[in-house]
Amino acid sequence: MKQAYAALQQMQEKFNAIQAEISKHSDEKAKVEKMLKAARNEADKLNKAKDIVFSALEKIKKPNEQIDSQLSCLSCLNYLSKEKPQTLICGHSICADCFNKHSDPNSKDSLVFCEECKIETKNKDLQKDSKFIKTITQKFTNTK
Repeated sequence: MKQAYAALQQMQEKFNAIQAEISKHSDEKAKVEKMLKAARNEADKLNKAKDIVFSALEKIKKPNEQIDSQLSCLSCLNYLSKEKPQTLICGHSICADCFNKHSDPNSKDSLVFCEECKIETKNKDLQKDSKFIKTITQKFTNTK
């Protein structure tokens, strides 16, 4: 009987030790879960901030793309300040090199079709070397 009582007491001590270990791990688990919840909240805040930044960048990007397309040659897509901008009668611009490729620069009646709106421009109607377009393009490309 003594042996059974001693074995029972030993089992009770092991049970108590296991229960203490479980309690210790439960406390650690609760701390880890609390830290994980805080990290998830922080990640959610960062994702919201990221979305706001990307949205703002998209809003900025759209006007810049429109300006960028207006200040680029319709044919080669280079910025006009680098390529002597020439304005067609429709108001769109093309660089001198592209205009010379698509028309005969020695003929006043040679035609070039605007790649944007398909309106034709004769050499004699061309507005050569637009300083306004050149200045605007230079300022835009310097700020990019």
